[in-house]
Amino acid sequence: MLLSALILILLSSFGLGWFYTMSVQPLRYLQKGNKRAYETCASYRSLSGVFELLILVGYALYFSADDPLINTIFTSLWPALVIGVILVIGGGIMMVLGMQSAGKETMTPNETTTMFGGIYKRIRHPQTTATMLMWIGFSIGFNRWALVIHAIVLSLVYIYATFKEEQDLIRKFGDDYALYKRKTNRFIPSIKHQYPMD
Repeated sequence: MLLSALILILLSSFGLGWFYTMSVQPLRYLQKGNKRAYETCASYRSLSGVFELLILVGYALYFSADDPLINTIFTSLWPALVIGVILVIGGGIMMVLGMQSAGKETMTPNETTTMFGGIYKRIRHPQTTATMLMWIGFSIGFNRWALVIHAIVLSLVYIYATFKEEQDLIRKFGDDYALYKRKTNRFIPSIKHQYPMD
C-alpha cells in the first residue's frame, strides 16, 4: 500500500507539473505555429486537474498505510487536522475569489481575455497561492512529514509555472503587464492595490 501510494503521488506530480506548466503558455505555442494553442492549453489544464485529484488520492492512501520510517508531525491527529483545515479553508476562499475574478479563464485560456480585476488588483497569482496553501494544508492534515515535504516540492513546481505564465502574459499584454508585475505582489496579497485594471 505504501509503495503504491508513493508511486501514485510521484507519477501524478510529474503529470501535474508537466501539463499545468504547458497550460499557462498559449501565446508561446501560438507563436510557434500551433493554431489551436488555446484549445490545447485548455486540454492541458483539464489533465493537470485530473493529476491533482490523483495526488490527493495518493495522499489518502499514504495516510492509511503504516509507515515506520517517517514519523507523524504531531503525536495526536487533532492539531494536524486543525492546522490543515485552517490552511485548506483559507486557500479555498482565495481560490474562489481568484476563480470569480478570472471567470472561464480559470480552466479555458482565451485569446480575447483582458487583464483581470478583483483580487488580481492585490495579488498576481491568487489561485496559485491558494493551491499551495491547500496542498500544504492537506499534507499537514494527514499528519505525515513525507507529505509536507512533497507539498513544498509541489509548491516549487507551481512557482516555476508562474514564471512561465508571466512570460506568456508579457507576450500578450506587453508593457501593461510589465507595469502590473512591478506594482503587484506575486504571492502575498497587498492591503491596498496599486495598479488599476478596471
